[in-house]
Amino acid sequence: MKKKIGIASVLVLALFVTGCSSIFNKNNDNNAKMIDDDTKVQDEVVYEDVVRNFFLISEESEVEYSINEILRGVPTNVVGKSHSLSGNVVMNTEGDFEVISGEIKLDAKSFKTDISARDNNVANLILKANEEGNEFIVFKPDTISGLEGDLVLNQDLPVEITGNITIAKVTQTMTFIGTMNWSDENTFSGVISADLTYGNFDLFLPDFDFFTGVDEIAKLKISFKATAN
Repeated sequence: MKKKIGIASVLVLALFVTGCSSIFNKNNDNNAKMIDDDTKVQDEVVYEDVVRNFFLISEESEVEYSINEILRGVPTNVVGKSHSLSGNVVMNTEGDFEVISGEIKLDAKSFKTDISARDNNVANLILKANEEGNEFIVFKPDTISGLEGDLVLNQDLPVEITGNITIAKVTQTMTFIGTMNWSDENTFSGVISADLTYGNFDLFLPDFDFFTGVDEIAKLKISFKATAN
């Protein structure tokens, strides 16, 4: 009788140990799965934090050109402005702030100066914005230098932004120089400028008697604000 009880006890103990082992292994498997899932979530969060898609805020962005001319014998500095700016830039915000892709578009008919007749001439006779394919001036940034290292907030940082700009179907490489300021990790603003030789884009001025002596170079300035969605 004692021998049977001993054997039964051993069997019960063996079953208990086996059951505990099974439960322990199952818990380990579940924990491993949870850790693996957590790792995947963390990887996704890191990816989303590092690569961001920044969209321009049109109402807080502006393109300005200025050029000197002689209008009816009077030296005149012409300034044209537009808020019809839209587009986005996808950047890796870790390390060297690599530009992954981007396209900024400006309505070629949207520049406004103090004379509406001049604006029509610039749009239709110079930029040829009424022709198919010329409706927009397009800038595609390739690189941004000056943002290397840790992100610094609320400080004007000197930058150079280089890319291809297309005007009236002619594309040239252009570098804008200026500053960018990050108010937080999702929002930045800035002011950049460049000289544009319009002859390089096969743009020609109309032959009017009442204005002469137009500079060959126009000054471009872009004030912008963008935020990640």
